[in-house]
Amino acid sequence: MAYSESTLILYIVIFLIIGFALGAWITRLLLRYPFGRKPLTGATSMVGQKGKVSAKTPNYTEVKVSSQFWRAENIGTGDLNVGDDIVVKNVNNLTLLVEKINTQIPVQSTDGKGADDQKD
Repeated sequence: MAYSESTLILYIVIFLIIGFALGAWITRLLLRYPFGRKPLTGATSMVGQKGKVSAKTPNYTEVKVSSQFWRAENIGTGDLNVGDDIVVKNVNNLTLLVEKINTQIPVQSTDGKGADDQKD
């Protein structure tokens, strides 16, 4: 079966268009979802980062995360105070949903009893 020159050119053009579209789609897929790595930018990149409470008023909390100041909302138990360490749990629009990091370490005495076990 012999093909005419115009039919061969048409097949080559169709093959190139389909190949280009498939290559562009695969490249986009690989660039957008790079094998499970954490996002580097955007709101989702803030989740898991640590920071400090920089300002507190009755209806406004401000935290500093990665040298930037953000409005924050406490989703954990306990109150946030200026200077407390926090971790970002989620992002809602431009408000970080944060939780206080418990930095209190129980005191261990040399006799093996904890601070709660010791009697005065």
